Parts: sequence; C-alpha cells; structure tokens
Amino acid sequence: MKNMEIESYNKILKYLNKLSLYYDATICIKDFSGFISQNPDFHTAFAPFMIHDKPYCKNIKSDSDAMMYCQSQIPCIIKKSHELRCSFTGICHAGMWEIVVPIIQNNHIIGAILFGCFRTNEIDEKKNYERVKNRFNNLSLSTLKRLWDNTSPIPSETEIELIISSLEVIATSIVMLQSKKNDEKNFIEEEKIGYDHMVNNAIEYMKLHMREKITLEEIASYCNYSPSYLSHHFKKMVGENIINYMNKMKVEMSKNYLLRTNDTLVKIAEELGFSDVSYYSRTFSKICGISPANFRKKYLRMVINEGL
Repeated sequence: MKNMEIESYNKILKYLNKLSLYYDATICIKDFSGFISQNPDFHTAFAPFMIHDKPYCKNIKSDSDAMMYCQSQIPCIIKKSHELRCSFTGICHAGMWEIVVPIIQNNHIIGAILFGCFRTNEIDEKKNYERVKNRFNNLSLSTLKRLWDNTSPIPSETEIELIISSLEVIATSIVMLQSKKNDEKNFIEEEKIGYDHMVNNAIEYMKLHMREKITLEEIASYCNYSPSYLSHHFKKMVGENIINYMNKMKVEMSKNYLLRTNDTLVKIAEELGFSDVSYYSRTFSKICGISPANFRKKYLRMVINEGL
C-alpha cells in the first residue's frame, strides 16, 4: 500500500478502536460482496473488525448449532439493508441490540458496519438468554445470564445519533478507498489486456448487467459492432471468448451468495441470469473444478469459523 493509503487505513482503524473502547462495543464489518475477502489490503486492515468478540456472543457461538443459527441471520440484515438503504437498529435472536450501517457503493449494498452488542433494558420473551438456552441445550443458563448481566446497556438516544453519524462517515471513507482500489484494479486489467475501446465497453456492459440474461448480440449492439466481429476481436485481445469471460464474472459473484446467504442454487442461478440451475452448476464446476453445492459445503465452515 502507498503511504497515503496506509495513513487512511490507520485513521479509520484508530477511530474505530476509540469508538469501540469508549462505548465498550464490538464493531464488526460485514462483507456482502467480496470487497474485503477479495482485497488483501482490506482483509489485512479490517481483520480486527470482522468478528463479534463480545463474551456473551462468543459463548453462544461456542455451540456449533448456535453459531450456524447466528450466521443464518445475515441474509435478514442484507435484506433489510436493501429495503431501508439507511442506518437502522435491531435486536438479534439472543437479545443483543446493535446498530447496522449499510456500506453503499454505486447504489449497491456491498457490506455493513455492525455496532453493538448491548443488552436490552427489558428482556423480550422471544429474544433473550433463556430462549437461547432452550434452543441450544449445550449452553449453560447460569453462564449466559452472568455474561448477559455483564454486557453494557444500550447507549442514550443522543449517543446513538452520534454513533450512527460517525459510522456513516466511516462507511463513506471505506467506499472511497474501495473505489480507488477498483480504479487501480481496472487500470491493471487494462494494462494486461491492452487498452481497447471495444473490449472495455463490452466488459463494462457485462458488469452493468451481471444479474440479467444478456446475449452476445446485446453486447455487440452496445459496442456498435457486429456480433461476429466483436466475438473474434474480444477473443484475440483477452484470450478467451466473451461468453466464457461473462460466465467467470457471474461464477465469482455467485460464490458470495453461496457463502453468505441461504439461497438455493435455483435462486442463485436466477439471480445471476443463468438460463437454469443445471447450466449454472455445470458452468461453476467447469470453471472452479468443484460443484457449487460442494463449494458451499467445503468453504462455509471456514467462513463461519473466521466470523466473516
């Protein structure tokens, strides 16, 4: 990383640390799109803020079934982030109150900053340590209660407003750093491919319509060239045909759905514009050397263990 980038990362990390210590809070940055996991600099910088380390939460997650249940709530956060497109608060299944600040880049929700976890002032019948114990028998009720009682209460309304405003600034800063990284990555790709107006227009169109069923004819029309000429030129410049290139982009995006949502393969295939689930599975297997179902089975445990 360049010195200026290092300074930017350090300022964000220093502020997050201070905020966390001052409010006795856990700050966890969730990656919904791969912007951290696919960027070594981001992963190194934000690794300390990718796990809920509150003693109460850690105790619950010591039970593998409880851990899986906690992870299954992430799609709910993603869904609500898309619906509201602004910061919000909520209470998890274990009764912990937290703030969620979506990280939005180019109108896409790429992640979220979670700030918590605080015990609620009034115990909810459906969301508390007793309910957790009833659901997961391996956990100790006395330990859960002790850790619950030792967890800090929810901050005041004035403090909450200040926290949200601060985290929204941090989210914007992360987006700016991410955009800069994307610009650098695109420049490197252009250097490797050799800048070519037609090729780059084709790739741009594919990125814009990643979740749609698009054809070579549509891409060619956007580039103002015939399908045959575009296909020949693209393969000459990039080294592979345009459909394979597009499928690789879709498969990479599908990995995040496999590891970070409970969506079925059918739904993922539809979401990314594959003609059907069989074609998606064949394409994924051909590109990755493993089926999407086995990929999810193999790597989901790793994601859970790392708290990503």
